[in-house]
Amino acid sequence: MSVHTPDSESVYLAVDLGASSGRVMAGVYNGHSLQLREMNRFVTRSVQEEGSWFWEVEDIWENVVEGLQLAAEAYGTRVAGIGVDTWGVDYGLLDAGGELLGKPYMYRDKRTDGVQKRIQEIVTREEIYEETGIQFLFFNSIYQLYAEKRDHPERMESAAHLLFMPDLFSYRLCGAKIQERTMASTSQLLNPRTGQWSEHLLGKLGLPARLFQPITEPGDRIGTLLPNLQAKTGLGPVPVFAVAGHDTGSAV
Repeated sequence: MSVHTPDSESVYLAVDLGASSGRVMAGVYNGHSLQLREMNRFVTRSVQEEGSWFWEVEDIWENVVEGLQLAAEAYGTRVAGIGVDTWGVDYGLLDAGGELLGKPYMYRDKRTDGVQKRIQEIVTREEIYEETGIQFLFFNSIYQLYAEKRDHPERMESAAHLLFMPDLFSYRLCGAKIQERTMASTSQLLNPRTGQWSEHLLGKLGLPARLFQPITEPGDRIGTLLPNLQAKTGLGPVPVFAVAGHDTGSAV
């Protein structure tokens, strides 16, 4: 259903993905105020396979695309930008061709059990905090990545890119492979003084430095909606932006 918006108004789409549900929201901005309208809402599904928990990325993606289709029907060429935020810490590994190396693990998975203790035998708790200033949570990406290296060294060896969850969905939208600052901070591997990855921690833990690239800032334009998605959704060449990718940061 088409929604009338005056020429002076622009529409921005937020793909807002939480750990239990997601939604695509349209924000209509007239230069003075912002009105929000929900395009669709859905469950962000996970699945247990062989004793481990994973995100059903393809199911989530289908729902995102549906939300974009509904936005195209409602607003057409008024859509002026898209941004994605998600829950923290989780990530996907991509091969050199840009394909996922398996479903992304869910932060609730038990693979990180005992990993904090093991890492603190290699690098002290004080060193980690001095390097990152981040709260110690057993599911932070630092522990997930160490577990990945331990359990699936062949996958780590094959990986060409590491994309945190909002960056993974942004990549599917526009083809850009980035690591956005607020999301990177949830990894417990980002040094707030330098604003870049902690080479000290990566080296100590044997995590491949090639997977960690220069940080992208919230607000940066990272690309344009891919032609195949323009055709599928009915949207035009809409700019895709890096926003505060961690949903807590976006909420603030």
